[in-house]
Amino acid sequence: YVAAIHCDRNSSAAYNNLGSALSSGETVSLDDGRILSEKQLFVEAIRLDVHKPSAYINLGLALTAGETVRLDDGRALDRQQLYIHGIRADTEKGYSYGLVALAVTLAPNVTVPLADGRTLDSRQLLQEAIPGHLKTGRIQILGTDHDKAISRVGEEQALIEAIRDNDIKTFAVVALRRRLEPGEKIRLQDGSYVRRPRVGADEASPTSEAAVAVVAAAATASVASTVFPRAHLLYDDAADRKLGEGAHGIVFRGQWLGRAVALKVLHMKGVTDEVRREME
Repeated sequence: YVAAIHCDRNSSAAYNNLGSALSSGETVSLDDGRILSEKQLFVEAIRLDVHKPSAYINLGLALTAGETVRLDDGRALDRQQLYIHGIRADTEKGYSYGLVALAVTLAPNVTVPLADGRTLDSRQLLQEAIPGHLKTGRIQILGTDHDKAISRVGEEQALIEAIRDNDIKTFAVVALRRRLEPGEKIRLQDGSYVRRPRVGADEASPTSEAAVAVVAAAATASVASTVFPRAHLLYDDAADRKLGEGAHGIVFRGQWLGRAVALKVLHMKGVTDEVRREME
């Protein structure tokens, strides 16, 4: 990226990409003698292209709560204002993580006005970010890794990790699910829905460790009994998707990487660590 800037000092993308490659507090020396931090690189990217959505959003992600940054045109913007500018600049709707980032900064029941005149809360922002990417009907996306990351480092840091791993859509669903009341489900614009388990049902939830096993592959493939990465599992626990129930769990019709499968949701309440390891 430094070489790209040397070849074209007016490349907004090069400054933006170089800023994204730096760690918080890190600086880089350019060929013209300037020593810039990640924030200064994003500011320069915005100066060169005021319509670059990712530069606004990346700069917002680099700020802490309550911090502002002054752009070359004199504007002093905080994180939320940067996200709003990024969303407004994103005419092709390709940077939905601006919506997700803005949602993460909002407290419950707090709304924010967007440039198009709408006033949305965090749930509505997350719903806005999800449609168009879920094409499987009524589903629940299993985001165990994101749930763990949020519990470990908080939503904002988990969001940065999700962007780095290019998994913002799953993160958005997990963040939306965490904002629902127990037992509540919300329908998205494409007809799918996100649901939060009822109180007391967490032990049998597919977000629990080893709770979901694919017990049958697609009809064209051989039958198997395997535990697969949960992030790729899609399922709906509605009654019409239930295939059967036994002493150890309930079997639902679902999908894995686009293939029709049977998903067994195991009864995990009271299971010891030893039994859990055997299941895995």
